[in-house]
Parts: sequence; C-alpha cells; structure tokens
Amino acid sequence: MHRWNVSTPIFFDLWCPSTRPPTRFGSTRGPCCMIVYGDPSYRQPLSALVRELRAVSDASKLDDLRTLLVHAGELEQAYRDEAPMGDIGKFERVTELAATAFLGRWLEGQPELTMSPIDVAEALANLSGALDSMPVEDTPVTVKVPEGFAFYGLYPEAYCVAALRWIQEHTIGSGQVLVIGIRSIGTTLSAVVLATLRAGGWTADRITVRPIGHTFARELELSMDEVGKPDWVLVVDEGPGLSGSSMASVAEAVQRAGVAADRIAFFPGHGGEPGPQATESVRRWWRETPRYVTPSSELRWNGRSLTEVLAERTAVLLGGGVDRVEDLSGGMWRTAAYPDVSEWPSVTAPFERTKYRAVLQDGRAVLWKHGEGRSLATLDMACGFAATPWIEGRRLSRADASPTLMERVGRYIADAAGPPLSDEEEIAARDRRWNITYWNTREVFGESIADKILEWRDGDSDPLNPLRYGDGRLSPHEWVLTTDGEVVKTDAGGHDCDHTAVGPQPVTWDIAGAWVEWGLDSCGGASLLAGLASGGLVCRHEDLRLFRLAYAAFRLGICSFCADLSGDEKERGRLRRDVERYRNCLVGVFEEMGITGFEARLPCG
Repeated sequence: MHRWNVSTPIFFDLWCPSTRPPTRFGSTRGPCCMIVYGDPSYRQPLSALVRELRAVSDASKLDDLRTLLVHAGELEQAYRDEAPMGDIGKFERVTELAATAFLGRWLEGQPELTMSPIDVAEALANLSGALDSMPVEDTPVTVKVPEGFAFYGLYPEAYCVAALRWIQEHTIGSGQVLVIGIRSIGTTLSAVVLATLRAGGWTADRITVRPIGHTFARELELSMDEVGKPDWVLVVDEGPGLSGSSMASVAEAVQRAGVAADRIAFFPGHGGEPGPQATESVRRWWRETPRYVTPSSELRWNGRSLTEVLAERTAVLLGGGVDRVEDLSGGMWRTAAYPDVSEWPSVTAPFERTKYRAVLQDGRAVLWKHGEGRSLATLDMACGFAATPWIEGRRLSRADASPTLMERVGRYIADAAGPPLSDEEEIAARDRRWNITYWNTREVFGESIADKILEWRDGDSDPLNPLRYGDGRLSPHEWVLTTDGEVVKTDAGGHDCDHTAVGPQPVTWDIAGAWVEWGLDSCGGASLLAGLASGGLVCRHEDLRLFRLAYAAFRLGICSFCADLSGDEKERGRLRRDVERYRNCLVGVFEEMGITGFEARLPCG
C-alpha cells in the first residue's frame, strides 16, 4: 500500500514506551526507559512531492487509487505542518478529490449499496487541474510516514464503511457535520469520511489538527472560529494507542469550543481500548463516545473478503485450486515453519507485519505480506500485500553456524547492501544508534556503565563502509535449508522503514546483527568477515564492537517491551530468555573493551 524509494532519506524521531519520553542524549536527569519505537519521516522539496503525485494521478485501479490517496494526504499534511498559516485550501482540495475518486471506484465493487455512482474520471480530471495550479517552489517539507498504512495494514476502505454506518444511524438533513482528522494519517482518513458523507447527501466540512505535548498526554486548543457551529463532530485517526490521548484531546477541545459531548463520535482504527498509559479521563471519553470502526475482516472487494482476494490471485499465479489461506501474523508463521512448538524462536509480535499463507491443494504455497513493496522476489501485488514464494524446509539454528555457512552469510550481507547513506542520513543514523545504546544500556546496567558510552561516542569515526544495510533480519530462523540442500534467506529487505527506532544504518548494522544472533566467537566471526571480504567489503573491529553494542541494546529493549505486553506465558518466557541473551552479549562487548565487574552471566548464544 505504501513504500519509499531508497533514495529518499528517512529520519526517525525516537520515543519509548514509558511514562515519559527519553531526554536528550547525554542527559543524566532522572530515571529513563528503553528506546524501541521510531517516528519515521522524510524531507523533500514541495515541488518534488507535487511531481510525484502528478505522476500517479492517472490511476485507474483501486489499488493505484489507494496509493494516490495516501500520497495526496501526505502532501497536504506536509504543507500544513510546514506552513500552518499558508494557503492550505489547494492541498485540501487535492486530497478530497483523490478521496472522491477512490470512494467512487470502491463503490463500484459494492453492488449491495444504493448510493449514487461517482464519476471517477471527472474527479481525477479535477484533481489533475488542481495539481496544475499547485505552487512549484522548492521549499523543503517534512512528510510524516502514516504508520497505519505503512506498518499495520489499515485500509481507507474501512473508513468508508464506518462513515456509511454513521449515515445509516442518522437522519439526512439533521445538521452540519465537521470532520476532524488528526495528522498525520487522519489527513487522508478524514478526507475519506468527508467524501462518503457528501456522497450520502450530508453537508460536511473538514479540518485537520495535530495535538501536542507528551506522547501519552496529548493536548489541543481549538477556537470557536475554527470549530464553527456544527451539529456533529467526527474525530478521525488510527488509534487508540498506548494512551488514547490524541482523540480524547480533540474531543475535549471541541467540547470546550461549544459542541456537546453527545454530538461527538470517534472513527478509530480498531475496536480495542486505549493501552496502559491512558488516564481515567481519557478512558471516560473512550467509554462514553460512540465509535465507528470496521475491522479488515469485514471489508469486501466485489463481494470478496481479503483472504478470498488473495486466494483468487494465488490460484491465477500458480495455476491450481487453493485449499486454504492461513493467517500467519503475530508470530503464527511459526506454526507453518516448525514441526514442534518447543523449537519456536521468540517474536516481537507488535512489530510484525500482517501476513497470510495461501496453500494450494498440491501443497505449493505463497506468502502474502503487507507493506513489503515490490522486489525481485515479488510474484504479485494485491490490496497492499506482496506475494513471494513460501520456502519449505528446516529453519536453521545457532547450532548450524559452520564456517562455510558463516562465509555464506557474510557474502549475503555484502550482496544485499544498498546504496551509500548520504551525509545527512549518516549523521541521523549515528545519533539514533548512540541514543539507543546509551539509554537502553543505562536502563539495564545503570548510569556509571552507560556513561562509558559517552566517551566512546566522541571517538566514533565514520564507518569504513558507507553502504546501507540491506536486510536487518539475520537471525538463524530467517534461513531455511530446503529439501534440495540449498540455504535460502527469507524475510529480506524493507526493515529500515519499519516502526522501530533503527531506521537506515550502515551495513555494519547487518554484520553486527549476524554476529550477535548467531552467537559467534572469534572463529565464527572470522568466517563471517571472510565472506564479507569475498563480496568486496571490510569491517574494522572497533566499528563492529560498537555496532554489536548498539544492536544488542536495541534487541534487548524491544524484547523486554514485547515481553511486558505479551499475554502468552510461553511467549513471555521465550522473550525473557532472549532478553538475558542480549544482556549477556552486551556484557561480553563491555568486557572486550576493558570494562569488568558485571554479575555472572549465561553463555551468549
């Protein structure tokens, strides 16, 4: 549904799942927590974004119109955040026209609905004309990556259905509706709700807002002039998250501006409750405010569910009848990859992309994974999912770490490496890396140990290899030994644009990741580096030590966070085991660098 060109620098603000965000790097104020999440964004000239949108404005298929809609929302969001007092009307119109075209095409596949058809061609022609009148200045603007579209399989179609349900429950002509989208993703989603309301005969307007303040205690001020005198207010976003405070803050602001609480409704991304960081006042808003939400399982495209669409496309791809489509999300891929649950590795389920396996009657299978984008291994694209072959065989473990295999892994890392990081990207990558290392290490070992990192940071030189890492997932279970005796890498690429704090990093990140995940000693490490050299890359040992430290610190943080969230006792146990393993790896690197005095540790690996 959404992807970024590798030439586009992606930057990540860092935040962590605690009661307060981390302070600036090097601060020693108060307790802290581990850094796990990132908030990806990228900077581009406004004119470049307009050109990119114009290049896809001739979209016709629903999937292409969905992409057009997402890009239009990003353009509006970027301009609105960069120039809050600027002429936003032109940008709003482009997003709303894209939403109208998208809605029109989607309605064509909903024969049970009685709404009047929308002229998609006319909407696209008007959108093209609106783009022609767009400003062409090269002012840099920041696009905040819409997380729901990029990482969590959120469909704009779900908001069409939710808006239709709101229409069914209210009488046309009973007043004016104000749709409020919460930037970033609410920019696009609010345009979808607006288009649906207007197609249903309602009079509606739209604004977007960005609540400010602490991640878990968002606040917003809206004047009476901004709100006007609507009879209904619909708040649109992808939440609730860990606190649910964003949508609640909008509801409170609207109420202060004169709208009664019983005239406010939420359009969230899922039907769950706010997470553990929600205050009682926020929970009250979520308990008492009507919600209109449509799970993806209820969506239909020409009468077919998502799994039916994927099954149909699989049958066309491979030529055969599909026996079943299995949901492998949230770590359930292990049921298909391992014969025994005792062999399962841990998974960081909140960060896994949605995935399905379509199995044909003859046993062949295709893996459909959301948000992967197109690669050399991609067989097809449908509804934002990329199809790749399902690889049958035995998943490897650290016991398989022979010199020959480690050379193969090293060569793979070299071959998978991407184009060099720009100077700006390298600076941002280094800052993220050291923030993760410092704060996560400080949380585990205390301030005195972490302060050593401040000394090492000052001596951190540019990596010998400026190339960016090309994979990001080098654990043994990501490799499959097929029945033909071939070792195949799975789940390759795309991880530098996930929802974690890592983001784009030098290729040394992958080298360190392989070293840590395979539990290598100096002998195994030498084989890894030999394979790397055969691919034309070398790595300084001092660089590798620092990257191993950063990688283990990040993995310790994410596993600890997911263990705390998991409701599965066995999964918590697997994650806690890995937390201890990464802690031991950190101790090992510290000891290599001359820092001793740690408690006894288990073998790493």
